[in-house]
Amino acid sequence: MEQFLRSVFGHGTIEYARYSDVMHLDTASYVMGGTPLREVREGLEYGLGRAKTILEQIRDHFLEEMGDADLDPTSSVLRAYNGLSLHPEIDRAASGLFRDEHYANAIEDAVKALNGLVRLRSGVEEDGDSLMRKAFSPNAPILAFNSLSDESDRSEQRGYMELFTGAVAGLRNPRAHKLITDTPERAVEFIAFVSMLAKLLDGAKKV
Repeated sequence: MEQFLRSVFGHGTIEYARYSDVMHLDTASYVMGGTPLREVREGLEYGLGRAKTILEQIRDHFLEEMGDADLDPTSSVLRAYNGLSLHPEIDRAASGLFRDEHYANAIEDAVKALNGLVRLRSGVEEDGDSLMRKAFSPNAPILAFNSLSDESDRSEQRGYMELFTGAVAGLRNPRAHKLITDTPERAVEFIAFVSMLAKLLDGAKKV
């Protein structure tokens, strides 16, 4: 029983302590010279009954948690979001809005934060598409993701430039100019994507 509780809840947890009585089946009191067989039998019957009740409580505990997850899909998405390791600036810009269920605004503000980071790192005062293309141009970049020593490097630089440009054009601009309803699942994916770009930006070198 102890191994069962350890595997399910982990040793030392609140749940482990709550259900630990399931391990004690022999509840007969110890008597000097030997406990009467009748008391041993009654103690075991009581202990088994108590163990059965506790196991039913454990079962009901997990059934309730599974039911809550099925009835509230938003909670499972929020748990997934909280498990992300977001770039600090993207986290600061988007997470409050996401948790308040303003998903489109969270995506838009995440990209705005990314746009601000690129302007800060590059020194370019432009915005949006023109900012990204000037900052990350494969021919004359201000910020480079590699040494640009061959065509493969320039191709990678061009690809990242298009990703940054796409984030502005495809994620920020539509939500800035019209009402868009985003699902929480889509918001998680888009914000994680923007965070990835911000982390790439952290590794870029100024040329």
